[in-house]
Amino acid sequence: EDAFGGTGRSAQPGLQALPQVTRWLDEEHWLEVRAGTVYKVRASDGTATLHQDPATLRDIAPKGLTDNPVVSRSADDQLRVYLVAGDVWTVDLAAKTSRRLTQTTAGEENPTLSPDARQVAYTRGGNLFVYDLGASLERQLTNDGSDTIGNGYASWVYFEEILGRAGNYRAFWWSPDSARLAFLRFDDGPVPVFPIYWADGQHGKLETQRYPKAGDPNPYVRVGAVAATGGGVTWMQFPEQADHYLAWLSWTRDSQQVFVQWMNREQDTIRLVHGDPRTGAVTPLFEEKQAAWVHWYEDLTTLANGDLLVRSDVDGWDHLYRRRPD
Repeated sequence: EDAFGGTGRSAQPGLQALPQVTRWLDEEHWLEVRAGTVYKVRASDGTATLHQDPATLRDIAPKGLTDNPVVSRSADDQLRVYLVAGDVWTVDLAAKTSRRLTQTTAGEENPTLSPDARQVAYTRGGNLFVYDLGASLERQLTNDGSDTIGNGYASWVYFEEILGRAGNYRAFWWSPDSARLAFLRFDDGPVPVFPIYWADGQHGKLETQRYPKAGDPNPYVRVGAVAATGGGVTWMQFPEQADHYLAWLSWTRDSQQVFVQWMNREQDTIRLVHGDPRTGAVTPLFEEKQAAWVHWYEDLTTLANGDLLVRSDVDGWDHLYRRRPD
């Protein structure tokens, strides 16, 4: 009861929450949150030093802003992005300033800093946007968002079953050079509507969800790449209405190719391919089959020399495999 936060019959106070490791700060340190305070921990010996005093943030930002979670950070952790009541804010620790980027009727979703920390990408109303921090300018990168079309924002079945809840519907990825975004476009038009009745309140309410039951059509999914400065979208050359899954995009370190993972609906075959962000050409890299089912490569990692680090249980147990770029 203490461990999981309940009181019950226990007379002891609840146990302190475990520290939360959030990310690597550099090659030698990670960031760790302990009771709301951020520490820098040295990997070689575990030495922890204060990284950020919460009081410093409160002095910079409007009251209550930094009570919200940080949704994106620059590599040096000096620029942080917050989502407050559906609008995007930044806090610059080096300049000791805070800034509101958006003030819209429809809320922004999943604001994410570019690797160079000069732009913020997000979705709104089914479309993908980029905010240029230097120019104080918002650019709209797609225009066909609707109740059934989502650019960079996952359909419910992908959020729930494929990309996972931890991604919070985000379906766009920055290139390492901050010049482009790769994203998934979802068309929920063919997916049946499922009614969900909530008994809350005096009269309850009815929610509708696009929900494919077994044998129903899944959403149509396309893979796009677009320049952060705008312009036309390059669509990867997959069949537009095939009954397959496309997910877990990532970039090569040189920003020249997009890794796309393909899986058949039976989920016993997975392929990793390169997608060219300029032409849309698709080049197969490797394929894995299993008698029962395969898993997505959720932690696919590109090493400095271009090799891929791949985790797979193809022999019945999880192992790490190192594959050449070709």
